[in-house]
Amino acid sequence: MERLADSLKTSVAYLMGETDDPSIPIKKASSESNGKILPLDSLTWIPVISPEVKVSAGPGNCCEEVIWEKIDDFPLFDGKIAALYSDNGLLSIYVEGNSMEPQIHDGDLVIFRKSSDWVSGNVVVVFLDGRLLVKGIVRGPDGGVRLRSLNKNYDDIVIGERSFFLVYGRVIKIIRQLDPKPVL
Repeated sequence: MERLADSLKTSVAYLMGETDDPSIPIKKASSESNGKILPLDSLTWIPVISPEVKVSAGPGNCCEEVIWEKIDDFPLFDGKIAALYSDNGLLSIYVEGNSMEPQIHDGDLVIFRKSSDWVSGNVVVVFLDGRLLVKGIVRGPDGGVRLRSLNKNYDDIVIGERSFFLVYGRVIKIIRQLDPKPVL
């Protein structure tokens, strides 16, 4: 029955008359699921911020004011994140640039918890002097705050006393955006 349902692109439950819905149920893509069906209400839906506003993994995108305009929702199949952040304080935004290579790539979607709290070593989404950035945040040897790139071609950015600086949130997950390669 399963092979027949697969070839007809439907479910066994539909073929057996147990449901009127011919769509194929979503299955969790990890070994934790043991092939069990993952109900849609167990997903965490993360708001995606407008593609016109991207966070820079580079020198920074100029933006005077960040407007958190939701354009879509991203389904997250991560039960641990759903349990930890059930208060729904999560947002996601697309990245452009290569300063956080090899961890974060150009075009990736970063999911972050909107909060000004941070710990030295976190990867954060920040606003600095009119620029929106994704960087590591560390305390410097002088006790000051620095933004650090993983790509060694970029220098640390020292947060000056006169800088306008806000931490928007700590990055908790990176969704890799890969184009499928042809298989020949």
